[in-house]
Amino acid sequence: MYCRNRSFERLGSNKIIQTDVRLIAATNRDLKKMVADREFRSDLYYRLNVFPIHLPPLRERPEDIPLLAKAFTFKIARRLGRNIDSIPAETLRTLSNMEWPGNVRELENVIERAVLLTRGNVLQLSLPDIVLPEPETPPAATVVAQEGEDEYQLIVRVLKETNGVVAGLKALRNVWG
Repeated sequence: MYCRNRSFERLGSNKIIQTDVRLIAATNRDLKKMVADREFRSDLYYRLNVFPIHLPPLRERPEDIPLLAKAFTFKIARRLGRNIDSIPAETLRTLSNMEWPGNVRELENVIERAVLLTRGNVLQLSLPDIVLPEPETPPAATVVAQEGEDEYQLIVRVLKETNGVVAGLKALRNVWG
């Protein structure tokens, strides 16, 4: 195995090739928990876990979005032979306020689509194709415990009222206030 002796043999060859490389792996899974649950090989985990870097999802670091958007815009524009030399501040604000469930790759795809559709040298975001986060709305109703109702009974009542569906943080906020 390469990780042990820093060498490998090409398929169909009998010559061992020595190398000096660093392996970088990324995941959105909790490998430590997976090892504990025996869902991931511990020996592989400890070989890969030399220098772990935890990078929060893009939605938790909106301050990075303008820099990434600019870098992606200019990289993609150059690759496509387009001349885009600016991004409006409003576009950067819009991008910074988005949720980005697809993380950095989703941002890059949105930027590539915008570069492809832009006419002129100022990036134009194609808003109809982009799902913007819903604006914060006040809770529809705040749940209040009825007289003599304990926490368990309150939760059961709310689940019955919502047919057992309280999906996502926004929905939870709407129910619980």
